[in-house]
Amino acid sequence: MNTVAKRSALFALIAGMFLSGSIAAANPEPRVVQVNCSSGDTLARALQRGSEDRALVVVIQGVCNETVVIERSDVTLRGETGATISGPDSSLDTVTVNADRVSTENLPISGGRNGLVARGAGNFAVQGTTVQSTGRTGILVVNG
Repeated sequence: MNTVAKRSALFALIAGMFLSGSIAAANPEPRVVQVNCSSGDTLARALQRGSEDRALVVVIQGVCNETVVIERSDVTLRGETGATISGPDSSLDTVTVNADRVSTENLPISGGRNGLVARGAGNFAVQGTTVQSTGRTGILVVNG
């Protein structure tokens, strides 16, 4: 192998190591926050935790009687068995998403004017989530 070929191979190897390290650093593990609404925890407080440069997974236990507004991207609301979000105010939407890459997983939502509203939310995902007993619409996606 000549000198030019050796330099090219070495450069490619170093570049590959640099790029793979940059990708790993750009996508750190998500922060996981446990919320037990039966013990007085709230989703609103959980959504304020952590840095916005890192994904947030909120694992929910119990019945959360609150109106939830998600303004930050890269959030997953994941319900454990028996978890529910129940909107206490029939004039407000129960869960409102105004951010990108937000998902709900295995999470019953009820009450409120609309159960789950996504406004301008890119890559919005709903998996294993039921929405019922709302004043108007179960799931409403606007400009997303």
